[in-house]
Formats: sequence, structure tokens, C-alpha cells
Amino acid sequence: MITPRCRLLAALCLLLIPLTVASPASALTRDQLRNTLAGYLAHSSLRGASLGCHVQTPEGQEIYSYYSRRALIPASNVKLVVSASAVELFGPQYVFGGQVWSETAPGPDGLLEGNLYLVGHANPDGTQSVIWPLARALQSKGLRQINGDVVGIGPVTAADHDHGLQSARRLAEALSQLGLQIRGQARDGFCPRAPVLLAESQGPSLSAYLKRTNKLSENRLAQRLFDSLLACYADPRQPDPGFLLRYWSLRGLDTSGLILVDGSGYSRENRLTAAFLTGVLVSTAQSPSAYTALSRSLPSAGVDGTLRGRMRATAAEGCVWAKTGTLLRVSCLSGYVERNGPPRLAFSLLMNGYSCTPGTVRRVQDQMAIAMAQYVKAQTAED
Repeated sequence: MITPRCRLLAALCLLLIPLTVASPASALTRDQLRNTLAGYLAHSSLRGASLGCHVQTPEGQEIYSYYSRRALIPASNVKLVVSASAVELFGPQYVFGGQVWSETAPGPDGLLEGNLYLVGHANPDGTQSVIWPLARALQSKGLRQINGDVVGIGPVTAADHDHGLQSARRLAEALSQLGLQIRGQARDGFCPRAPVLLAESQGPSLSAYLKRTNKLSENRLAQRLFDSLLACYADPRQPDPGFLLRYWSLRGLDTSGLILVDGSGYSRENRLTAAFLTGVLVSTAQSPSAYTALSRSLPSAGVDGTLRGRMRATAAEGCVWAKTGTLLRVSCLSGYVERNGPPRLAFSLLMNGYSCTPGTVRRVQDQMAIAMAQYVKAQTAED
């Protein structure tokens, strides 16, 4: 319900937004924060728009909600879901790449009695960055002949949806081109006790890949990471983008009415809610290492990425870490407000169907983020 107080704040916002994104003059109490956020959402420039807003603490305590369960187009806020899922499923310290193992070491004549086992790490950067370094490493160690099979275990790259068969074939082909003889066949399978590590190819760390993806909102990189998750965890016969929603549903989040069709947010068919996005953010914040991997991949207000030019010289600078999202008449901002290291708030602002300029919508979002930062500052003044 929009109260007279909210309408007064909206009128004040009308004066502020076209001119500045300066912070509120003083720190905010919780009630003042709620009224301030409601006032910005009641701004006349957003009249007729479909809005969703949710703010909660890392402990899951709700601070503010406005149509937070309305399914809206999230644009690149989809990348938050993909990134958080990767941190949860792969682990924050994960490194993409590949390894080749065998049950016994090759003989001095370069003959390997037994199988070669290729273990994949779902590298989103592609086959060439994994297979050929492994093949050349095996050649450099003097391997000449494999008297067994090349067995693929798990996807080596994001494109592999057969649990290793394509990767095994690619490695066998690369080894053949380098002059190595393979007596067996290329196939997928399982790795028995294989104590000998013959070669290893190091790809990017997950945290580094997330920074490349999220700071400047790279659609291609996000889609590859999404494909890596599907290759590792979804049904290989029929990779379903909705897999990630099912995962978060099992984690206790409400996914009813939500739709996920890609990993970048480019599609206008995607539908997420502000409550779902803050739920994902809060879940990830439960682990310090997971929080660091996700939050530090996001643009920092007034500092870098797509927020470099926003909220400078305000309470939000350097303490709001958030993912932007932009399509035609779609503008979103979701992330964290932190102070002195730990996260203090998780928030999501989803705005669809507005008739004002995108710049005006961004200024509304900035004012709301600044208000949250002012509130956090007041709450943590004694830390």
C-alpha cells in the first residue's frame, strides 16, 4: 500500500533523481529505510511499470518487500543464478581443466599396458585449451603406445553432453596425430583405482572466470558456464535449462512460476522473482569462501565493471556489489551491501515495462542502493 508518507517521499525523489544520486543526509533506521524504498518505488517515472523489490539480511530476515514474488524479466540478473549455482556445485576453489590417469606407469619403452583415463573438469573455454595440452604433455613424457582404451570420464568441456565419449575421441585423435598408437578404442566409462597422474591441464579458476563474466556482463561467457553446469549435472541426453531451478527448489527456495531458458539473461522469456534472487544470494552468503567468490565477481559501485560510473562519492561506493541487467524496458540490480567485510544485506530490484528513460530508472535504483548503504552504515557503526 502506498501511504501519504510514501507519496511525499516520491515527490522529493522527483526533484532528486534528474539532478543527483547523492546519499540521504543522515543514516537511516529500519522504518526510515522501508519508507524511503517505498517512496522511490512510488516515483511518478515508474507509474505503470511492473516492479519487484526484496531486501533481507544474510540470516534471512526480511527488511522490505514489494511484489517480491512477482515473476519478471531479470535480464542479466540470470548471471547471478548461474554464478551462484557454479559456486555451490563446483565449489568456490574449483579449477577448470583436465587430467589423464593410468593404473600403472608407462614402461621405459613408452608402452602403457592398460587404459588411459581422461578426467574432465567441464572447461567452459573450449576443447583446444584442454585436449591438445594433455596430448602434448603425454608425448613429451615419451608415451608411444597405449595397449588399452582411452576412457573419458565426465565432460572435459562445456560442449560435452555425453559424460566423456566425445572428449575421449578427441584425445585419441590428437594422440594419433602426434604419432602415438592406440590399440584399444575411445569410449566413456568409469575410472577404477588409477594412482598414476600422467598429465594435467590447468584452466581458469572458477573465481577468475566469474570475474570475467560478471564485471562487464559477458553473455557468451555466462552461457558457456551454464553449459558446463548442464554438462556435469543435468541429463546428458536432454540438457534442460530448468535444471538450475530444480536445484534451488531442493535447497528450499520457491521456484513456482519461474522460467530459465538461457544462462546469460538475453532471452525475454526468462522469469525470476526478487525473492528468489535474494534467496540465492543469502544461501551463497552462508559460506565465507562462496560469498567471496560470488560477490567479488560482481561490479562494485563507483569502482569497476558496469557500476563504475554509478554511485560514486556516496555511501554505496565500494560497499555495494551488484549485478546489473538491461534489456529494452527492463532494468534490474541485485546483489549485496556489505560493511567492514561481511555482507549485511542482500537485495533485488527488478523493473519491467517502464516508460521513462533507462537513465532515470538507474538513478532510482542508485538512490535505493545508497539508502540501503546508509542503513547498513548506521547499523554497523559500532563494529
